[in-house]
Formats: sequence, structure tokens, C-alpha cells
Amino acid sequence: MDSPSDLRYLHTLSVKPNNYTTVTRVAKESARKSPNQERFILRELDGSRSSLTNVNDGFRLQHIVTGGQIIDNYYTQIIEHFCHRMMVVYACTEGTCITMKGPIERDEPLEAGDVGLPYSGVELRVVDRQELPIERGCIGRIQIRSPQQMKEYVGCPQLTKAAFTGDRWFRTGDIGELSSNGHLILLGRETDAISRGTRKIYPGMLEFLLKKMKSMKDVCVLPVPDKRLYEEIYVCFVPSGQITPEDVQQNCRQNLFTEHTLDTLGEMPMYFLQFKIFPKIGNGKSDKKAIRVEATQRLGLAVRVSDNQFKCRGDV
Repeated sequence: MDSPSDLRYLHTLSVKPNNYTTVTRVAKESARKSPNQERFILRELDGSRSSLTNVNDGFRLQHIVTGGQIIDNYYTQIIEHFCHRMMVVYACTEGTCITMKGPIERDEPLEAGDVGLPYSGVELRVVDRQELPIERGCIGRIQIRSPQQMKEYVGCPQLTKAAFTGDRWFRTGDIGELSSNGHLILLGRETDAISRGTRKIYPGMLEFLLKKMKSMKDVCVLPVPDKRLYEEIYVCFVPSGQITPEDVQQNCRQNLFTEHTLDTLGEMPMYFLQFKIFPKIGNGKSDKKAIRVEATQRLGLAVRVSDNQFKCRGDV
């Protein structure tokens, strides 16, 4: 299943109560082939809502639990149509379940990245570069501590040492902030942060916003080297319909970055590249390293030799 049109037949399947197993199998197979396919499934299934009017038709799930991606109220539209309630979970292999938001009702607002409150027994804090806790509303590094977190990486003492502080706080590698009501707001991975001048820009949120564009199949927001600002932002995208780099750029200027950022320049991408398909890694996700190399080559930009040196194409 490589496009939304491939999921068209789910309309017919989803309105028949006894076909839940088939719908689930199709969705799982699609997710295995393309982890970012779920938004297409939602869009396609959305067309069958008018047929789902009986709350006791046997089709609706009691709950749908989601995690691993930033979501907002676009996704909660499935409530009352395909499930009664929805929950958002934040977890990791080393610490199991960390936070949960929900059950979420149909008309309940959901801020992008809000993953709720910590589970019972889980301690959570957001710290600065010196690993000191910071105030709510400030962006920092997420650390957790709980009885169910792992003890060590087996056979890797150096990796274990790097993962924990002296008092056993686990460094998740994620970036976020605590809201005024104590909810954790996820922004992305620390290693994905783009250093543009004096600003740290987290591509996860930008990708989330851009994926809402019509005819947008997949998006990667990545850094490329820049002599003046150290790194610049570029958007690589795979369309599912008629969409051009100019369309994406115009959408950013008009809708996304004037509304969701403090200014219209700080997070505005500099480059926009269209791909026919993204290279993939073993688990089916986009290979961002390969995409970055190809984009750098296509743009003819400098290649970083070290953290303090740049070698431009054509330089001796």
C-alpha cells in the first residue's frame, strides 16, 4: 500500500461490524510497510462516518491507544466513529510506560505533543544542559526514574553509564517541556535538533505540521551545513498528489510558521526538495542519514568534515 487510494476499499470493510478483524489486519500490514501510513488510513476511513451511526453496532472499540508520534485533535476525530475513547502513551524500551493522557473524549482539546501525566511510581523531570531541573514551560531534556526501568544494558557498561545519572535518572534522549498543569509536551529527539545560529529547532514538530498538508505522503525535516549559521533547515517530501516545492514553501509562509512559532523566520526552512520515494531502513522507517546525504549532494552544499570545518564542493 503506497498511497491513500490503495486503502479505498477499507470504506466498505469498516462499515460491516464483522469485518473488524480484516480492517485490523490490513492496517497492520500497511503500518509494517510504511510506518507513517496511519494518517492515510484515518483519512480514508473518515469517509465512512456517515454509515456509522449506531453506537451498538459492534464495530467500535472501547479504546484506541496511540504512541510514538506527535498527534493532536486531527487524530481524535476517530472518537465516537471508530472507538469510544482514545489514549496517548509515552514509553520507551528502557523505562516501559512513562506517561499517559486519557481517556480522551470526542470534543476534548489535545495540544500537539501532549502525552499527559506520569504513571504511578514514575518520576519525571525536565533538565537543562547541566542536568538541573528547570521551570515548567521551559524546554529541556527529559529524564525519568521508576522501579520498572531497566538496570543496565547487558554487556555494555559504558553505554549504561552514559544512559544514567549518578542518582539513577535515565536520560531518555527526548526533548520537551512540562505544561502549567504538569503534562509532558514532547517536541522530539535531542539528536535530531537542528542548530541554526543560536537557536535549537526540533524537526519533529515541523514534520507534524507539514504532514497535515493535502497531497503530502511523507516528510523529513533535516539539517544541512551552513557556513554562517552552522546548519540550515531543509524539507524533503514525498507527495501523494499534485504538490511542488513551491507549494510547500508557500504553505509554510502562510499557515504554519506564522501561527505556531514566535516569529516567521526562526523556524522557516530554507530549502525544499521533492523525492519520488524515501530510502528506508530495516524497520520500514525513512533513512534520514541517506536522505540527508542525497539532499546535500543535490543542493551542492558544503560537506561537514568536522564540527569546526567545512569543505565546499570544488575546494582543494
